[in-house]
Amino acid sequence: MKHILLYALLIAFFGKAFSQDSTKSEPAYEMTTYVMGFLVKGPAWTQDRTPELAKLQQNHIAHIFSLIDSNKAAIAGPFLDNQEIRGVIVFNTDSIELANMWESNDPAIQAGRFSLQYTKWFAGKGIIKHPDSPAVFAKYYFGLLKKGPKWTPAETDEVKKIQEGHIANINAMAKMGKVVLAGPFIDDGDNRGVFMFKTESLEEAQALCTHDPAVQAGRLIVELHPWMVTKGSLP
Repeated sequence: MKHILLYALLIAFFGKAFSQDSTKSEPAYEMTTYVMGFLVKGPAWTQDRTPELAKLQQNHIAHIFSLIDSNKAAIAGPFLDNQEIRGVIVFNTDSIELANMWESNDPAIQAGRFSLQYTKWFAGKGIIKHPDSPAVFAKYYFGLLKKGPKWTPAETDEVKKIQEGHIANINAMAKMGKVVLAGPFIDDGDNRGVFMFKTESLEEAQALCTHDPAVQAGRLIVELHPWMVTKGSLP
C-alpha cells in the first residue's frame, strides 16, 4: 500500500508522471485512471424537507447503488458537513463522457437538486472492493488536496526537500493504516489529489495533515470532509 501511495503522491505533487526507469526499483503495483465526480448543490437545491424530496433522495440512493452493483461505480458516499460539495462518486472508467452518461439518469441530477463536477483520478487498482451486503455505512474522512498559497511548479532543491518529507509523512500514515488510499488528479487544476483517511475523528485527520511538511510549507492545503461509505469498500 505504501508504495502505491508513494508513487501516486509523487505524481500529485509534481504534476507529472515518471518514466519507467525512475520507478523500476519499486514493486509493480498496477495503477488505473478513474473518473471522480463531485456532487454539488444544483440549481434546484433546497434545504426544505418534504415528502417529495424524501422520495427523490431515495431514488437517488437507489440509482447510486445500481451503479455500484453494475460495476459502473467503484465507491460513492455523501459528505456530512453540509458544504457546497455534497458527496463523491468514483466511476470505473477513464471517460468523463461515459461517467456523465451513466449519472445523467440519476433522478436528483435530472431534477436539478445536484450537479456533478468531473475530474480524472489516478490511483491503485483493486484497492476499492465491492461493498458488504446488506449495506452498512462507515465513516471515513475525505481529504481534498489543493494548491496552497506558496505553491509553485518549480522543482528547486527546497521543493525537493519538502517533497521528501511529504512522502515520508504519507508512508508513515499508510503504515499506521490512517490513509487507506490516495492519488492525484490528472488535470492541472487547483485541486491536486485525494487522501482517504481512516481515523477516529476529524480532529485526528486534521492533526495528521498539519504534520505534513508540504502543508507546513504552504505548498498544499487539505480540505477535510466527513464521508460515509459502505463497509467493505475501503480497507
